[in-house]
Amino acid sequence: MNWSLIAFPLIGISCFAALFLWSKVDENLCPKIIKCKDPCIVEADPDIAGIGVRIATYTQTICNIILLGFASDGDRTSSSYHALVLTSLATIITLGIFSIQTKLSLHHSVVASSLFTITILPTHILESWRVRSPGIFVAQQVRLAIYCAYAWWLILEMPCMGAEPQCNLCTRTSLFGHAGRVATHENRSLRLGVVLFTSYLWLRQVVWSYGPRHYFESVPATLSETRKQAWNSYIDENRDSLTTWRVRRLARERKYGQFSRFITPGWLWYDDVTTARSGIEQRRWKRFRPFDMQKVNWFVRIWEDAILAIRVPRCQRAIVALLLAVLLISDTEHTVKLNLSADRDQWGYGQILALVATIPSVADVTRLLLRLGKRPDIAINRFLFLYFKYEGMIGAITSENIGNCGNRGVSDDGLYP
Repeated sequence: MNWSLIAFPLIGISCFAALFLWSKVDENLCPKIIKCKDPCIVEADPDIAGIGVRIATYTQTICNIILLGFASDGDRTSSSYHALVLTSLATIITLGIFSIQTKLSLHHSVVASSLFTITILPTHILESWRVRSPGIFVAQQVRLAIYCAYAWWLILEMPCMGAEPQCNLCTRTSLFGHAGRVATHENRSLRLGVVLFTSYLWLRQVVWSYGPRHYFESVPATLSETRKQAWNSYIDENRDSLTTWRVRRLARERKYGQFSRFITPGWLWYDDVTTARSGIEQRRWKRFRPFDMQKVNWFVRIWEDAILAIRVPRCQRAIVALLLAVLLISDTEHTVKLNLSADRDQWGYGQILALVATIPSVADVTRLLLRLGKRPDIAINRFLFLYFKYEGMIGAITSENIGNCGNRGVSDDGLYP
């Protein structure tokens, strides 16, 4: 049975039915709704959504996308990804604590939720989950559970929540550059659909794909090295079968409509895990060059590698993720501008500390960019002889010529050495 054909229509029907039920929900949960006069300026709170916190979140997200998309060094990309996961986890935990203490206005809740989305959604397009690290896997599930619980509470309590309820009905947000009020019935139904859709994908991709037993065994795997090895062995044993199962599932879905022929390539493109280094090397050898073309300038090397990179699905997803991140950042800044006064960008101790925490990610990206266009160092001191008959002569080609034969080399760090 194809559960997606049942779940997606139910999500749409639930969101549409909720449009007619919000008034009754507000009567029971928010009996005292304060009317507001527009514009209603909210007092800035630099601890939760200050300029330093926002810049740190934006910087860390963009650096993480670049490293995951274009670098192949597993240790460095994992450390950057771990830092981003912990940042998003800290954001949602702080958001929940402040909300329970009723110290958070609706505006700051929306901005903090946007920051959380920025740390998750673009990266999810590039790499949906990191199953080989049980600790990060647990952190991912905890943050998603807290987010879903908080999102439900926010949707239900919008008209009367927070420290400044007199501005809730006038609080505005930005979606793709279009400004609108947060507490409208349409916006609440849209947010409800996002939460339901996210929950379904989480159950489908993570819990169901790898099995509930594997899902719950991630907790002891974080405490025991033996359990961790067994946890990773399970992934290695089921990786091929899981991919085959996905392809077969997509093949079965073709009979449900002609539009599925467009969906199937999209899923396969999304599931492609070929690294930038491997993808470029494969395509570079297809464009075999003669031995005498060993010297090309820096711009030609950059241009040719960029042309090859754009054909790698992982690099394509990284570009899409970067565009989405820029769009979400623009909407977040527009939301801040709509609700706060002109002196909203005040610096504090916590904001400077947040910026300092982004230095490792920025340094990794800087090192990656400094290697653009460099040739690899050939670390082979002996000769490799290839004997072939050419015009009656036996020739020998050194390893240096082989290294420059149409493939100028891609280091373990990513596109460039």
